[in-house]
Amino acid sequence: MQFKNILAVAMALFLGISVLMPGKAMAYTFGVKVINQSGQKIKVRAIRIHKAGAILTGCTDDNNIVISTGDYTLSPQCSAGFDKWKRSIELNFTCVANGYKRQLRFPRGTNKFFPRDHAQKNGDKYIVKVKPNDC
Repeated sequence: MQFKNILAVAMALFLGISVLMPGKAMAYTFGVKVINQSGQKIKVRAIRIHKAGAILTGCTDDNNIVISTGDYTLSPQCSAGFDKWKRSIELNFTCVANGYKRQLRFPRGTNKFFPRDHAQKNGDKYIVKVKPNDC
């Protein structure tokens, strides 16, 4: 009889924590908006999310997206365990006209990360731009 009471209290606590802290109990999903300013079509091969040196998988519908010059896509949806993480975005793409394969990290530069609350402050998305000198 006492075991059932302890089990009921434990379940109530677990459910209470899940309701009060949904960002911590569930995966956080966000988008990656890829803007093509390169002057030619690009074909996205993959989008990866990095956190403190580790590659996180979790982006879906991120390959074989063709983006015309001056256009953008919001198709990829990515997920992570928490909403407030320092992240960087890795974009792998091919420049269609000349066939160059590129791999860029955003924010640009080495070992840089977006601020912890960047996605939350920007409509649950990260924006990356492919510039003319990237192709």
